[in-house]
Amino acid sequence: MRYGVKRGEVSEYCDLLVSRLDDRIPREIKADILYHAAILYVWGGFIDKAVDLIEKWADKLKGKKKDALQERFKYLLGTLKTLKRDPEGEEMRAQVRRELLEMGRGDLVFDICKSVGDVIAKEDPETALILYMEAYELSPGLKLDAELMLELTQKMTFTAKDIGDEGRAIFYALKSLEYAKKTGSGNDIFAAYITAAELYRNAGDIGRAIEYLAVALDFARKQGLREELGRAAVALAELYEMAGDEERALKLLRENRAFIDELEDEEIKEKARKMLEERG
Repeated sequence: MRYGVKRGEVSEYCDLLVSRLDDRIPREIKADILYHAAILYVWGGFIDKAVDLIEKWADKLKGKKKDALQERFKYLLGTLKTLKRDPEGEEMRAQVRRELLEMGRGDLVFDICKSVGDVIAKEDPETALILYMEAYELSPGLKLDAELMLELTQKMTFTAKDIGDEGRAIFYALKSLEYAKKTGSGNDIFAAYITAAELYRNAGDIGRAIEYLAVALDFARKQGLREELGRAAVALAELYEMAGDEERALKLLRENRAFIDELEDEEIKEKARKMLEERG
């Protein structure tokens, strides 16, 4: 569900919403409604309808002179045409991007790249990652809060992972860790350490995976995160075992047995029990 709308009801909902727009609604409010309707259409899989919507309303929303509202629509239209593999799309995006940046409205470019990336990530992760990367490149010049950047880099991490780009996945996972620390959220910081460790493990770098999991374990202990501590202990024990250090793996499981036994995840608990029974 997005904006309170179920995916299967997107077309009907947006059609009705747009049909009720009239001249009594201020231009700025009307533009926001149309923008979000277009994003919803894309999320619902109706890219053609999104393109038709923006093309139909672009001229109607023109001001007396070129402004950011008008350029926002043109940049969204270029982005949507890019999704349709229309060669005109990239040319339009490049031109309007320059104009928006000259206006000091990089925030609009950021928002469109991220919003469209969010709604296509599952079906078209490659294009989503490109859009996320464009948003990320703009971020240093924008005053964005750490929570938003944490969300963006998390999405970039998992999107890169989904398409098998291990290098980028690790890079953005480490950036995500930086932003998690800025938010001060214990759960987010722990999760970022775990994600980095898992990516290093998948990449075959057991040493770095151990490094990040050991920090995650210590962090969970200091923060009093009992469930997270139990999960990290089992994962780290597995890595020690993979590295050939069975003694250290068993010692870690024994020391943290109480936290492991509290876990609701029976699969992780069973994994720890087998390691202790077979080698303990």
